[in-house]
Amino acid sequence: MSLLWFFLIIIIRGIGDVFHFTTLSALMPTMVPQKHLSRMNGINYLANGAISVIGPAVAGGLLAVWREADLLWADIVTFVIALIPLFFISIPKVATTLKKGAKFSFFADFKDGIRTIFNIKGMIPLLIMFMGINFFFTPISTLLPLFVTKTHAGLKTDYAIVIAFLQAGTLIGGLVMTFFKGFRKKGLSSYLAILWTFSIMSTLILVPSDLEGRFWIIGGILFLSVVVLPLVNVSLITAFQMIVPKENLGRTMSVLGTISSSITPIAMLLSGVIGEYVPIGWVFLGTAVLGLVFSSLIWFLTKAPQIDDSISEVLEEQKRIEAELPAK
Repeated sequence: MSLLWFFLIIIIRGIGDVFHFTTLSALMPTMVPQKHLSRMNGINYLANGAISVIGPAVAGGLLAVWREADLLWADIVTFVIALIPLFFISIPKVATTLKKGAKFSFFADFKDGIRTIFNIKGMIPLLIMFMGINFFFTPISTLLPLFVTKTHAGLKTDYAIVIAFLQAGTLIGGLVMTFFKGFRKKGLSSYLAILWTFSIMSTLILVPSDLEGRFWIIGGILFLSVVVLPLVNVSLITAFQMIVPKENLGRTMSVLGTISSSITPIAMLLSGVIGEYVPIGWVFLGTAVLGLVFSSLIWFLTKAPQIDDSISEVLEEQKRIEAELPAK
Protein backbone atom coordinates (compact mmCIF):
# COMPACT_ATOMS: atom_id res chain seq x y z
CA MET A 1 0.00 0.00 0.00
CA SER A 2 1.36 3.40 -0.97
CA LEU A 3 1.79 6.17 1.58
CA LEU A 4 -0.99 8.16 -0.11
CA TRP A 5 -3.55 5.42 0.64
CA PHE A 6 -2.32 5.26 4.23
CA PHE A 7 -2.90 9.01 4.67
CA LEU A 8 -6.35 8.72 3.09
CA ILE A 9 -7.40 5.93 5.47
CA ILE A 10 -6.11 7.87 8.49
CA ILE A 11 -8.08 10.96 7.40
CA ILE A 12 -11.30 8.95 7.01
CA ARG A 13 -10.76 7.31 10.39
CA GLY A 14 -10.08 10.70 11.98
CA ILE A 15 -13.39 12.04 10.64
CA GLY A 16 -15.16 9.00 12.09
CA ASP A 17 -13.48 9.54 15.47
CA VAL A 18 -14.83 13.10 15.58
CA PHE A 19 -18.38 11.88 14.93
CA HIS A 20 -17.97 9.17 17.57
CA PHE A 21 -16.61 11.48 20.28
CA THR A 22 -19.18 14.22 19.63
CA THR A 23 -22.12 11.81 19.60
CA LEU A 24 -20.97 10.06 22.76
CA SER A 25 -20.50 13.38 24.58
CA ALA A 26 -23.97 14.55 23.51
CA LEU A 27 -25.68 11.28 24.46
CA MET A 28 -24.12 10.95 27.90
CA PRO A 29 -26.23 13.63 29.68
CA THR A 30 -29.45 12.15 28.25
CA MET A 31 -28.73 8.71 29.73
CA VAL A 32 -26.80 9.49 32.94
CA PRO A 33 -28.11 11.49 35.92
CA GLN A 34 -26.29 14.80 36.26
CA LYS A 35 -24.82 13.89 39.67
CA HIS A 36 -23.06 10.89 38.08
CA LEU A 37 -21.75 12.65 34.94
CA SER A 38 -18.23 13.23 36.30
CA ARG A 39 -17.94 9.61 37.39
CA MET A 40 -19.20 8.26 34.06
CA ASN A 41 -16.86 10.52 32.09
CA GLY A 42 -14.05 9.29 34.34
CA ILE A 43 -14.96 5.67 33.55
CA ASN A 44 -14.96 6.50 29.84
CA TYR A 45 -11.54 8.18 30.17
CA LEU A 46 -10.23 5.18 32.12
CA ALA A 47 -11.53 2.72 29.52
CA ASN A 48 -9.89 4.63 26.67
CA GLY A 49 -6.63 4.78 28.61
CA ALA A 50 -6.73 1.04 29.28
CA ILE A 51 -7.34 0.32 25.61
CA SER A 52 -4.38 2.51 24.63
CA VAL A 53 -2.17 0.28 26.81
CA ILE A 54 -3.72 -3.13 26.12
CA GLY A 55 -4.29 -2.63 22.38
CA PRO A 56 -0.64 -2.16 21.33
CA ALA A 57 0.44 -5.01 23.62
CA VAL A 58 -2.10 -7.42 22.07
CA ALA A 59 -1.19 -6.22 18.57
CA GLY A 60 2.50 -6.80 19.25
CA GLY A 61 1.75 -10.35 20.36
CA LEU A 62 -0.44 -11.07 17.33
CA LEU A 63 2.24 -9.79 14.97
CA ALA A 64 4.33 -12.76 16.03
CA VAL A 65 1.81 -15.14 14.41
CA TRP A 66 -0.07 -13.00 11.86
CA ARG A 67 0.90 -10.88 8.90
CA GLU A 68 0.32 -7.11 9.18
CA ALA A 69 -2.38 -7.22 6.47
CA ASP A 70 -4.25 -9.99 8.29
CA LEU A 71 -3.95 -8.21 11.63
CA LEU A 72 -5.85 -5.20 10.27
CA TRP A 73 -8.98 -7.38 10.15
CA ALA A 74 -8.94 -7.26 13.96
CA ASP A 75 -10.08 -3.64 13.64
CA ILE A 76 -13.14 -4.75 11.65
CA VAL A 77 -13.95 -7.55 14.10
CA THR A 78 -13.75 -5.28 17.16
CA PHE A 79 -15.92 -2.71 15.39
CA VAL A 80 -18.65 -5.31 14.85
CA ILE A 81 -18.38 -6.35 18.51
CA ALA A 82 -18.85 -2.73 19.57
CA LEU A 83 -21.76 -2.29 17.16
CA ILE A 84 -23.86 -5.21 18.45
CA PRO A 85 -24.81 -3.67 21.85
CA LEU A 86 -26.25 -0.60 20.09
CA PHE A 87 -29.12 -2.77 18.82
CA PHE A 88 -30.15 -3.49 22.42
CA ILE A 89 -29.51 -0.11 24.07
CA SER A 90 -32.44 2.28 24.35
CA ILE A 91 -31.22 5.77 23.44
CA PRO A 92 -33.51 8.59 24.65
CA LYS A 93 -34.93 11.02 22.13
CA VAL A 94 -33.95 14.66 22.56
CA ALA A 95 -36.08 17.60 21.46
CA THR A 96 -34.77 19.19 18.28
CA THR A 97 -34.81 22.83 17.18
CA LEU A 98 -35.32 21.69 13.59
CA LYS A 99 -38.94 22.32 12.58
CA LYS A 100 -40.90 19.67 10.75
CA GLY A 101 -40.26 19.82 7.02
CA ALA A 102 -37.23 22.10 7.42
CA LYS A 103 -33.98 21.11 5.72
CA PHE A 104 -30.82 20.34 7.65
CA SER A 105 -28.14 23.03 7.28
CA PHE A 106 -24.58 22.39 8.40
CA PHE A 107 -23.69 26.08 8.45
CA ALA A 108 -26.83 27.00 10.37
CA ASP A 109 -26.04 24.35 12.99
CA PHE A 110 -22.42 25.51 13.19
CA LYS A 111 -23.57 29.11 13.73
CA ASP A 112 -26.03 27.90 16.36
CA GLY A 113 -23.20 26.11 18.18
CA ILE A 114 -21.07 29.26 18.12
CA ARG A 115 -24.03 31.32 19.36
CA THR A 116 -24.52 28.91 22.25
CA ILE A 117 -20.84 29.21 23.20
CA PHE A 118 -21.01 33.03 23.18
CA ASN A 119 -24.08 32.98 25.43
CA ILE A 120 -22.28 31.06 28.22
CA LYS A 121 -20.32 33.30 30.57
CA GLY A 122 -16.61 32.53 30.56
CA MET A 123 -16.76 30.01 27.71
CA ILE A 124 -14.97 32.03 25.01
CA PRO A 125 -11.83 32.92 27.04
CA LEU A 126 -11.74 29.37 28.39
CA LEU A 127 -11.86 28.05 24.83
CA ILE A 128 -9.01 30.38 23.82
CA MET A 129 -7.02 29.18 26.83
CA PHE A 130 -7.39 25.55 25.80
CA MET A 131 -6.43 26.34 22.23
CA GLY A 132 -3.20 27.75 23.63
CA ILE A 133 -2.71 24.74 25.90
CA ASN A 134 -3.13 22.38 22.94
CA PHE A 135 -0.58 24.46 21.04
CA PHE A 136 2.04 24.44 23.81
CA PHE A 137 1.50 20.82 24.85
CA THR A 138 1.76 19.39 21.32
CA PRO A 139 5.57 19.78 20.98
CA ILE A 140 6.03 17.65 24.11
CA SER A 141 4.01 14.74 22.73
CA THR A 142 5.41 15.16 19.20
CA LEU A 143 9.10 15.35 20.11
CA LEU A 144 9.12 12.84 22.98
CA PRO A 145 10.44 9.95 20.83
CA LEU A 146 13.35 12.12 19.69
CA PHE A 147 13.94 13.34 23.24
CA VAL A 148 14.43 9.72 24.34
CA THR A 149 16.39 8.42 21.35
CA LYS A 150 18.32 11.51 20.23
CA THR A 151 18.85 13.65 23.33
CA HIS A 152 19.32 10.73 25.75
CA ALA A 153 20.57 8.07 23.31
CA GLY A 154 17.82 5.67 24.31
CA LEU A 155 16.74 2.44 22.65
CA LYS A 156 13.29 1.06 21.90
CA THR A 157 13.14 -0.55 25.33
CA ASP A 158 13.96 2.78 26.97
CA TYR A 159 11.18 4.49 25.04
CA ALA A 160 8.83 1.69 26.10
CA ILE A 161 9.65 2.43 29.77
CA VAL A 162 8.86 6.12 29.30
CA ILE A 163 5.57 5.41 27.48
CA ALA A 164 4.58 2.87 30.15
CA PHE A 165 4.88 5.56 32.84
CA LEU A 166 2.97 8.01 30.64
CA GLN A 167 0.10 5.60 30.08
CA ALA A 168 0.10 4.58 33.75
CA GLY A 169 -0.42 8.23 34.72
CA THR A 170 -3.39 8.50 32.38
CA LEU A 171 -4.87 5.25 33.70
CA ILE A 172 -4.51 6.15 37.37
CA GLY A 173 -5.87 9.64 36.77
CA GLY A 174 -8.89 8.15 35.02
CA LEU A 175 -9.32 5.62 37.83
CA VAL A 176 -9.39 8.41 40.42
CA MET A 177 -12.06 10.25 38.43
CA THR A 178 -14.31 7.16 38.45
CA PHE A 179 -14.58 7.43 42.25
CA PHE A 180 -14.22 11.20 42.60
CA LYS A 181 -17.08 13.47 41.53
CA GLY A 182 -14.69 16.30 40.75
CA PHE A 183 -14.31 19.72 42.33
CA ARG A 184 -17.26 22.08 42.49
CA LYS A 185 -15.25 24.86 40.80
CA LYS A 186 -14.37 22.90 37.68
CA GLY A 187 -12.81 25.84 35.84
CA LEU A 188 -10.48 26.77 38.68
CA SER A 189 -9.46 23.17 39.37
CA SER A 190 -8.71 22.67 35.67
CA TYR A 191 -6.55 25.81 35.61
CA LEU A 192 -4.58 24.63 38.66
CA ALA A 193 -4.12 21.20 37.08
CA ILE A 194 -2.74 22.88 33.95
CA LEU A 195 -0.25 24.84 36.07
CA TRP A 196 0.85 21.57 37.69
CA THR A 197 1.29 19.80 34.34
CA PHE A 198 3.40 22.50 32.70
CA SER A 199 5.46 23.08 35.86
CA ILE A 200 6.39 19.39 36.12
CA MET A 201 7.02 19.13 32.37
CA SER A 202 9.55 21.96 32.56
CA THR A 203 11.82 19.82 34.77
CA LEU A 204 12.55 17.39 31.89
CA ILE A 205 15.44 19.62 30.87
CA LEU A 206 17.13 18.95 34.24
CA VAL A 207 17.57 15.21 33.60
CA PRO A 208 21.28 14.56 32.75
CA SER A 209 21.81 12.73 29.46
CA ASP A 210 24.49 10.48 30.98
CA LEU A 211 22.73 9.56 34.22
CA GLU A 212 22.14 5.88 34.89
CA GLY A 213 18.43 5.19 35.15
CA ARG A 214 17.54 8.49 33.47
CA PHE A 215 14.65 6.92 31.54
CA TRP A 216 12.94 5.92 34.78
CA ILE A 217 13.27 9.53 35.95
CA ILE A 218 11.86 10.83 32.65
CA GLY A 219 9.00 8.36 32.98
CA GLY A 220 8.35 9.48 36.56
CA ILE A 221 8.21 13.14 35.49
CA LEU A 222 5.76 12.32 32.72
CA PHE A 223 3.67 10.24 35.13
CA LEU A 224 3.35 13.15 37.56
CA SER A 225 2.59 15.52 34.68
CA VAL A 226 -0.28 13.62 33.10
CA VAL A 227 -1.88 12.06 36.17
CA VAL A 228 -3.91 15.27 36.66
CA LEU A 229 -4.95 15.62 33.01
CA PRO A 230 -8.04 13.41 33.46
CA LEU A 231 -9.16 15.95 36.05
CA VAL A 232 -8.96 18.68 33.40
CA ASN A 233 -10.60 16.72 30.60
CA VAL A 234 -13.32 15.09 32.67
CA SER A 235 -14.14 18.29 34.55
CA LEU A 236 -14.48 20.38 31.41
CA ILE A 237 -16.46 17.81 29.43
CA THR A 238 -18.78 17.45 32.42
CA ALA A 239 -19.08 21.23 32.71
CA PHE A 240 -20.05 21.56 29.04
CA GLN A 241 -22.58 18.75 29.37
CA MET A 242 -24.13 20.47 32.37
CA ILE A 243 -24.44 24.03 31.07
CA VAL A 244 -25.21 23.46 27.37
CA PRO A 245 -28.88 22.63 26.58
CA LYS A 246 -29.22 18.98 25.56
CA GLU A 247 -30.80 19.85 22.20
CA ASN A 248 -27.73 21.98 21.33
CA LEU A 249 -25.07 19.80 22.91
CA GLY A 250 -24.03 17.83 19.80
CA ARG A 251 -23.40 20.84 17.58
CA THR A 252 -21.83 22.82 20.42
CA MET A 253 -19.40 20.01 21.33
CA SER A 254 -18.45 19.65 17.67
CA VAL A 255 -17.73 23.38 17.42
CA LEU A 256 -15.70 23.29 20.64
CA GLY A 257 -13.71 20.31 19.39
CA THR A 258 -13.09 21.88 15.99
CA ILE A 259 -11.89 25.20 17.37
CA SER A 260 -9.78 23.84 20.26
CA SER A 261 -7.99 21.23 18.12
CA SER A 262 -7.54 23.36 14.99
CA ILE A 263 -4.26 24.71 16.34
CA THR A 264 -2.71 21.25 16.88
CA PRO A 265 -1.51 20.57 13.27
CA ILE A 266 0.24 23.95 13.22
CA ALA A 267 1.94 23.16 16.52
CA MET A 268 3.07 19.77 15.19
CA LEU A 269 4.60 21.37 12.11
CA LEU A 270 6.37 24.11 14.06
CA SER A 271 7.67 21.75 16.75
CA GLY A 272 9.20 19.47 14.12
CA VAL A 273 11.00 22.38 12.43
CA ILE A 274 12.13 24.05 15.66
CA GLY A 275 13.30 20.69 17.05
CA GLU A 276 15.81 20.46 14.20
CA TYR A 277 17.61 23.64 15.29
CA VAL A 278 16.97 23.91 19.04
CA PRO A 279 17.83 21.23 21.64
CA ILE A 280 14.62 19.35 22.42
CA GLY A 281 15.01 19.84 26.17
CA TRP A 282 14.98 23.59 25.62
CA VAL A 283 11.91 23.27 23.39
CA PHE A 284 10.15 21.46 26.25
CA LEU A 285 11.17 24.15 28.74
CA GLY A 286 10.12 26.98 26.43
CA THR A 287 6.71 25.53 25.61
CA ALA A 288 6.05 24.72 29.28
CA VAL A 289 6.90 28.28 30.39
CA LEU A 290 4.87 29.82 27.58
CA GLY A 291 1.97 27.50 28.45
CA LEU A 292 2.11 28.65 32.08
CA VAL A 293 2.23 32.33 31.14
CA PHE A 294 -0.49 32.10 28.49
CA SER A 295 -2.98 30.17 30.61
CA SER A 296 -2.39 32.49 33.60
CA LEU A 297 -2.92 35.61 31.50
CA ILE A 298 -6.19 34.24 30.16
CA TRP A 299 -7.40 33.16 33.60
CA PHE A 300 -6.60 36.44 35.41
CA LEU A 301 -7.18 39.01 32.65
CA THR A 302 -10.39 37.67 31.08
CA LYS A 303 -13.78 36.40 32.22
CA ALA A 304 -12.67 32.74 32.11
CA PRO A 305 -13.39 32.22 35.86
CA GLN A 306 -17.05 33.03 35.17
CA ILE A 307 -17.45 29.51 33.77
CA ASP A 308 -17.76 28.36 37.39
CA ASP A 309 -20.56 30.90 37.91
CA SER A 310 -22.35 29.47 34.87
CA ILE A 311 -22.10 25.96 36.32
CA SER A 312 -23.33 27.16 39.73
CA GLU A 313 -26.35 28.83 38.12
CA VAL A 314 -27.26 25.59 36.31
CA LEU A 315 -26.93 23.57 39.52
CA GLU A 316 -29.06 26.05 41.47
CA GLU A 317 -31.72 26.00 38.77
CA GLN A 318 -31.75 22.22 38.80
CA LYS A 319 -32.17 22.18 42.60
CA ARG A 320 -35.05 24.63 42.30
CA ILE A 321 -36.80 22.47 39.70
CA GLU A 322 -36.29 19.31 41.77
CA ALA A 323 -37.70 21.07 44.84
CA GLU A 324 -40.85 22.05 42.95
CA LEU A 325 -41.49 18.51 41.67
CA PRO A 326 -44.19 16.64 43.60
CA ALA A 327 -42.87 13.96 45.92
CA LYS A 328 -43.39 10.40 44.69
